[in-house]
Amino acid sequence: MKRGSSTTNCMKYFTGLLRDSGVEIFGRNTYHLMYPYWHDVAVNQSETKVTNEFARTFDSIAKDCLFNDIEERGVEQHDAAPLNLREEIMKLNNSQEKIFPLVD
Repeated sequence: MKRGSSTTNCMKYFTGLLRDSGVEIFGRNTYHLMYPYWHDVAVNQSETKVTNEFARTFDSIAKDCLFNDIEERGVEQHDAAPLNLREEIMKLNNSQEKIFPLVD
């Protein structure tokens, strides 16, 4: 019995991880690279079934865009604030049901 392609399995795995998360945390550059593409796929459903499902999941989860400088903001649709990354994640750990791992 065929189990599916590695790409399909990978997309299903990451879709599951996203479903289990309470929030997505991005730096400014990653946000600007990731959000427009996955949002467009979620809206247009322009990829494979499994990729569209990932995009819908990605698009449905709350996003925090963390940055070091107020001039970097440029993010209008989601929460954005200057940060000390460690402090911000500690605050999120205390306010969310999900735990974000901190690695030094």
